[in-house]
Amino acid sequence: MLARRAPPEANVVTCSPGAAEEGRPPTADGAVEGPAAERHAVVTGALEEVEREVRRRVEAGAVAPDEDRALDRAFRRLAPSPGSTGRLRSVTSLVADAAVIDPQVPVASQRPGGSMVKRLVRKAVGWYVRFFVAQIARFQGAVARAVAVLAEELEDLRARTQRAASPLPLPTAARREGPDRAPWWGRVALSSLTDAPGRVVHGDCGTGALLETLAGAGIDAYGTDPSAGPGGPDGPPREVLAVSLLEHLADMGDGTLGGVVAEGGVEVLPVAECEQLVAMAAQRLAPGGVLLVASASPAAWAASASPVLADLAPGRPLHPETWAFLMGHSGFDPVTVHQGGPDDTEYVVAGVLAAP
Repeated sequence: MLARRAPPEANVVTCSPGAAEEGRPPTADGAVEGPAAERHAVVTGALEEVEREVRRRVEAGAVAPDEDRALDRAFRRLAPSPGSTGRLRSVTSLVADAAVIDPQVPVASQRPGGSMVKRLVRKAVGWYVRFFVAQIARFQGAVARAVAVLAEELEDLRARTQRAASPLPLPTAARREGPDRAPWWGRVALSSLTDAPGRVVHGDCGTGALLETLAGAGIDAYGTDPSAGPGGPDGPPREVLAVSLLEHLADMGDGTLGGVVAEGGVEVLPVAECEQLVAMAAQRLAPGGVLLVASASPAAWAASASPVLADLAPGRPLHPETWAFLMGHSGFDPVTVHQGGPDDTEYVVAGVLAAP
């Protein structure tokens, strides 16, 4: 790039990247103190050498001033932007690098005597221009430091809220099903969904046992399961979409469902996604729609889950009281809790979406 940076005698006011990142005020000559000083000196020396060579060629007529600036603009437009990587620190480096103001206006000219006139004008108004340049440089330095601090805070926030998921495939949560292939809480589902004001979606439906139970009672139900395969003796017997429940709800319109049943995967969802599930279900359900959440209790899950799943799962089962709280906060009323399974170690939380 044909840099717009002059040698030291040109009185350039800069805000150095190192100063912006480390929270130190910029100096008049762009100097950086501390561990970054040596690196900054090398970069500054290289830039000054490039600038001297550019000026020499411009003065020799090898490169016209307008062509110099056009090439500079083209490089900035076409060069890959560090910000395109999505890394905040790369963007802050761009801001710091851009906080450079050169008060030395180029004086090269293709007209006879043009350079001399420009030098006289630059010398006459130089003190006036430098006064404003110094103030603008201080403002740009403050902005660069503020952006660096903001980027650090955002990266820290992202690190604390990022989903703690393992890149490895995790064992699926065990489904406890009776000899008739229907879960123990089938009767709760039937009584809750009989008058559902629309279609019912069953997330993580597995073998489809509950779907069969609901269909046998005349309830229009379908399932979602990321691991769903083709139908058949060993596959889901009814309509099953190979997506997660959250992904499917995100694609649905508001008020288009009559019931949402969540089990299996909810046991290992992060807390943020549990909240998202309840809030999204409240949007997708029609008034009077039902949300059912079936899960093992935290203690029962910890005792029965494999060590790998227990250690690497992004989340843990919530207590039924927590699900009831989330549902109540999202407009479900009434909300009831049903205990069952082996030694009452499983539960179902049922919420009815109240009319607005």
